[in-house]
Amino acid sequence: MKIETDVGRHFTRSKPRAVGISCLTAAEFKSAKGGLTAEAKAWAQSSGFAARPGEICLVPGDGMKVARVLFGVDRYQGAMAVAKLARSLPQGSYFFEGPNQEKANLELAWAMGGYSFERYKKASSGH
Repeated sequence: MKIETDVGRHFTRSKPRAVGISCLTAAEFKSAKGGLTAEAKAWAQSSGFAARPGEICLVPGDGMKVARVLFGVDRYQGAMAVAKLARSLPQGSYFFEGPNQEKANLELAWAMGGYSFERYKKASSGH
């Protein structure tokens, strides 16, 4: 399942060019459990990423396009910690990497983070 950062289109069914999001604790980032390539880990470390809760690292790939997103979590925070990603990442297609049993909760948190109720919001006058 592909997740869009465009809050009007959260989920789609295909993911041919979607960017993976890895939610990592600091311990997982330091160890090999994070499943990162040596290049991705070196990039993250050189940019100061240490997988602190709420920390985001965009790992570039070919053509300097975002190839992977690393997101620091505390294992006690739960899925709602990822809610901020829906509004923090560049527009694009994303999917959560990791065990399937966690993905539904992560996707729900993503949707909730991107949602805004605007029925009674006054239209912008352009000023």
